[in-house]
Amino acid sequence: MTSPVTSRFHVEATGPGMANVLYLHAEHGPRVEQPFVDALSRTSVVAVGHHPGFGAHAVDQSAHSVLDIAFGYLSYLDELPPGVQVDLVGSSLGGWIALHIATMYGHRIRKLAVIGPIGVKLTPPSERDFIDVFALPDQEVNQLAFADPTKAPFSGTDLSDDDILERAATREALVRYGWEPYLHDTSLRHRLYRINVPTLFVVGSSDRFVREGYYRDFAYLVPDAQLCTVDGGHYPVIENPDGARDALTSFLG
Repeated sequence: MTSPVTSRFHVEATGPGMANVLYLHAEHGPRVEQPFVDALSRTSVVAVGHHPGFGAHAVDQSAHSVLDIAFGYLSYLDELPPGVQVDLVGSSLGGWIALHIATMYGHRIRKLAVIGPIGVKLTPPSERDFIDVFALPDQEVNQLAFADPTKAPFSGTDLSDDDILERAATREALVRYGWEPYLHDTSLRHRLYRINVPTLFVVGSSDRFVREGYYRDFAYLVPDAQLCTVDGGHYPVIENPDGARDALTSFLG
């Protein structure tokens, strides 16, 4: 069902009425995260943002960066009724987008939860904060990003034609938004101090997509942010949707 408010990008609500959660998906696209959205929808009306280029949604030629995507979702927040706020939740790439939004539109956000977010580089240029998903073989990426690599989307040898096309589209979109600078925005870290809403970082206990200590250092930059750990790798919303949901509902109330 289409959301009762609009956006430059497609936003789909999970139930009737005004959504109280805006969810921004990770880089595999929205379809593979549907079990998590279903779990979260047991206690909330969730509006799911569909980033351009991911899943069935074409690339928006006016969007060249993650910051551009964030601005695209501001129209959704602008059209909420006066005084209405939403809980903003994002996973990985979606967490990166959500952090951009939170630095600009805190007046429209009640609480912020980011699950394994990327988007901020904390080490010198010669050191890595993230694995190189463009250089490593897919099998090695899955072994590092998932506690159980068999749960990685679009893996294995029995993919349908639609799976293959969707995997190619999501990879192309990630290259568009995350190639250079690699998976981060050079200025975002310097704007995180502007986030003035309760914030939770949810991280997988077996996340090897990022360097050790990355999320501790990242969360330190967001005023009064909390950090919690759930079972899983970099994508708990895929590997452990109920665990990710439980962490969020405990925080969101």
